Amino acid sequence: CADSLASLVHTEEQRFYTAAIGALPDHLRDVTQLYFFGLSSAEIASLTSLPYRTVRRRFVAACQILRPLFQSYYRDD
Repeated sequence: CADSLASLVHTEEQRFYTAAIGALPDHLRDVTQLYFFGLSSAEIASLTSLPYRTVRRRFVAACQILRPLFQSYYRDD
């Protein structure tokens, strides 16, 4: 039963993260999704042909948008 509850919580968190990241503007969402897939800034820059600094700036901008959403999600639990 505890495993089922943990699985349910994990699935709910995944849905929340997917929706939050999906709501980002395209140029921020693309970079953020690649980070969550485990790519480094250098790998994302190479893959997208964006300058490294642009990749970093976009991820920082996405984090500034997402941070309050994530904080409120976990505060409400």
